[in-house]
Amino acid sequence: MPVACKRNPWRESERGVTRQFRGLGSYLWTLIDLRAVLLGLALLHLIVTQVWINRWYQAFGESPGNSRPDSFADVPLVLVLACALLVIGKLWSYLAAVIGSAWVLYEVGYLIWSGTAAAHNLSFFSFSLLQLLTSFYLRHPHLLFQLALAIVIAGYILVVTISQRWAGRTPLIKTIDA
Repeated sequence: MPVACKRNPWRESERGVTRQFRGLGSYLWTLIDLRAVLLGLALLHLIVTQVWINRWYQAFGESPGNSRPDSFADVPLVLVLACALLVIGKLWSYLAAVIGSAWVLYEVGYLIWSGTAAAHNLSFFSFSLLQLLTSFYLRHPHLLFQLALAIVIAGYILVVTISQRWAGRTPLIKTIDA
């Protein structure tokens, strides 16, 4: 009489992964998704910024003059929100994420660029301004990280929407045919 042996659920069947582990596998693959990695980086940056703010308050007290270090958390919060909207993956969430990343690009990129150019009386696209900005961003790596993350978010949305438009899966603007 043959002995019936139990199936190993970890072994792949003829059709791929068995049903009971298909959900776990897809969940793990979503963690590797670029949107989830961006969200994790943005959350880590927000946590590091909050720790820095708490240590600042411990060192200097609650109200030492006119400084307000809580404003340093504004950009990381917007980046976390934009990355969370990326994970949603709908058209409206992409539009809101683009607005958030554009605001970060304006705050961390354009305002610093134009302010440095005006302060040193340099042309907007001069090599000396580029050297000054390079030294500035190297002294402030958190601003460089915020700028890079906002560029990646905006680039991701641009690439995804254009590739979906070309593939014909989801149009950017839906029209009603009469």
